[in-house]
Amino acid sequence: MEKIDSWKCSFESGWLTGWLPTWCPTSMSHLKEAEEKILKCVPCTYKKEPVHISNGNKIWTLKCSHNISNKTPLVLLHGFGGGLGLWALNFGDLCTDRPVYAFDLLGFGRSSRPRFDSDAEEAENQFVESIEEWRCALGLDKVILLGHNLGGFLAAAYSLKYPSRVSHLILVEPWGFPERPDLADQDRPIPVWIRALGAALTPFNPLASLRIAGPFVVRQLSRI
Repeated sequence: MEKIDSWKCSFESGWLTGWLPTWCPTSMSHLKEAEEKILKCVPCTYKKEPVHISNGNKIWTLKCSHNISNKTPLVLLHGFGGGLGLWALNFGDLCTDRPVYAFDLLGFGRSSRPRFDSDAEEAENQFVESIEEWRCALGLDKVILLGHNLGGFLAAAYSLKYPSRVSHLILVEPWGFPERPDLADQDRPIPVWIRALGAALTPFNPLASLRIAGPFVVRQLSRI
């Protein structure tokens, strides 16, 4: 029993418990703390607030600007598994002569997590409409959209639907989704080992590895 208590004590005071329990499961308070650590390196003045849209949802937003400017604002859309904090090292340079906005897409960061439609086109439209509602709520006439990764996909989708609201579109390492293959392609035999691997990985969240690495990333950014 003494050996067990000794091991338990060393485990509780070790690095593992200082890492995993504070990250998994996570909470909004932990998320807020992590965001604040990341944003410590931002050199300019900024303001954070939730922007309320339809169906009781909110989009967590950051506005950064050195001074008041009438120039078209720059809006930053983060990539898959990201959030507004990932732009921390860019805010200082980007907001020197125009307002800069960044927000957590629905389902990410500190924004609401609504249920998305199972149909790909409908889910895409939910994202696009949330961006439009966000723009309307802030009273922005036109914006410059800069999208990274998934944000690039959504920035392009938004620009196609609301071209009059986008003065410039900037895509950084954008990606999208391929068309569903034809039935003829689906009839091709799939090796047994691929089926087995797919079945084994189905229960796991594809972002699990990114979530595990999260504390390390936050610590490194907070030291900059």
